[in-house]
This record gives sequence, C-alpha cells and structure tokens, in this order.
Amino acid sequence: MTPSALPISPKTLARFARRAGRDAPVVACCAEAQSLARRETRAEPNRGDWWLYLAQASAGLKDPLTQHQAMAEKLALDGAWPSAIRQLKEARDVKTASFYDLSTISARLRDFEARYKEEREDEKNS
Repeated sequence: MTPSALPISPKTLARFARRAGRDAPVVACCAEAQSLARRETRAEPNRGDWWLYLAQASAGLKDPLTQHQAMAEKLALDGAWPSAIRQLKEARDVKTASFYDLSTISARLRDFEARYKEEREDEKNS
C-alpha cells in the first residue's frame, strides 16, 4: 500500500474529527497509520513518501519527536540538507526526548551536517 492510495491524510482526518468532537477514532486511525508508516520506512528507507506519511501520522498523534525525525529523513532524501538539519534540531529540543532519543538524533545530525558540508565542497570544486 502506498500513502497516495489512502483516501485522506491522518492530519486532515484529525481536523475533521475534532470539528465533530470525536478524537478517540482519530487517535486509533493515526496510531494505525503511524504503525504502518514505521513498518514501511524500515522496509523501504529510501522512499520519501513513507517518511512524509510517518511525519503526518505522528503530527496527528501529537508526537513531535517522531514527526520531526521523519520529516528530517524525508527532506534528506530530497537533498534539502539545511531543512533536514533544522528538523533534527527541532527534534532534539522536544522535552519528552529520552537520552537514547537524543543520542540517536545527535548521531544523525552529525551525519547530515557532514553530508551537507561534503555536498557544498563538491559544488565548489565543480
């Protein structure tokens, strides 16, 4: 299943459900969407659409840590290094992040910064 095959994004579904006063079904739907997106990003980490879907589902669940991490991965795949780095810095600032989360984010941030620096140097030398 691809994200585009889904009829409505979790974020949009959450907005409609809040208007109707029904958050419980939205949380279940977003949790299911997040679970699916996690599985798919593990299976196909080079597919930006799954990272975007994970970010959207995480936003619907009010999970900013996963939202920012997933968005960073999507942006990195698109080559938007400054934006990807910014997303990881925002993830690092999330108050609910554990020591393990922060370690993972810091390692990924160093990797992204090194790739961005390398890409800029390659552009200069070309």
